[in-house]
Amino acid sequence: MANSRKTGTYLKIIVLILFLIFSIFLEIFTGPAGFLSNTLILKLRVLRLILGIFCGISLSLSGAVLQGILRNPLCDPYILGVAGSACLGAIFGKLFLNFYQPFSLLFAVISIFIIYRLGSIRGVALPHTLILSGVIVSTFVSSLTMILMVLHGESLSQIIYFLMGRLSVIPDKLFYISLTFSYFFLLICIFLFIKYSQALNLLSLGEYEALSCGVDVNKLRFKIFILSGVLTALTVMLCGAIGFVGLCVPHLARLCIGADYKKVLKSVLLIGPSLLLISDTLSRIWTIEFPISVVTSLFGVPFFIYLLRKNKKFD
Repeated sequence: MANSRKTGTYLKIIVLILFLIFSIFLEIFTGPAGFLSNTLILKLRVLRLILGIFCGISLSLSGAVLQGILRNPLCDPYILGVAGSACLGAIFGKLFLNFYQPFSLLFAVISIFIIYRLGSIRGVALPHTLILSGVIVSTFVSSLTMILMVLHGESLSQIIYFLMGRLSVIPDKLFYISLTFSYFFLLICIFLFIKYSQALNLLSLGEYEALSCGVDVNKLRFKIFILSGVLTALTVMLCGAIGFVGLCVPHLARLCIGADYKKVLKSVLLIGPSLLLISDTLSRIWTIEFPISVVTSLFGVPFFIYLLRKNKKFD
């Protein structure tokens, strides 16, 4: 029985790897310009590929661990207000100084500590207070973003396009530095999150059970909240806000591979970028390129309705 289960897991991993290879092939060899017609198109598509892999992994990992520490399957990287703050910082930097990466990260990091501080009661961060704090901060920064949009109507289409996410960028030296740093930080997060997987498994049984097994729940929640928040901020800084990936991919991983967090976190490394790359391919096969969140939402909403119908309530 154990051997057959192990074989089944290996087969599922192989299928996920093949799915990722297929999505990479689509990303590079499809588009409105048809098959690769020149070196410039190849370079741009490879850059989109690199961004898509980073964003798919980052959002999926962040969503999975946040759902674990907050014990809420409805959580995703954007629900806590960090992404909105990163968007606000990027828009502020773009409008007033014509470069945005440092401001996007700065605004997001500030919001992370504000949210955690607001969500802590006597030094203990509780899941429901963190979520409420995130909603409050998200609402506030959304209002500030709307003010900037109204005051700078001439840049409205550019702002909206950024807010809905894209993998098409005009790279410069600062962008490549940001991308390199982001990948380095992602590798650190992958290592640490997998290291915390057993603690997340214990936490899924309940806080008291985790505490009785020696898990410092508050310390674990703080570490993961900070790391996932910065990871989300880096994603928004590079590609704008891309919805539903961080919410749906962890559920897909659990459906495919089971509830063990060590397996889930490894699975999202394959599922996340695959879905994002396919969504990006679909967003640009027309003569007009759509924001990638349009495509992820078209897939994400029906899938989430399916989850709600299948599970009348989330445990």
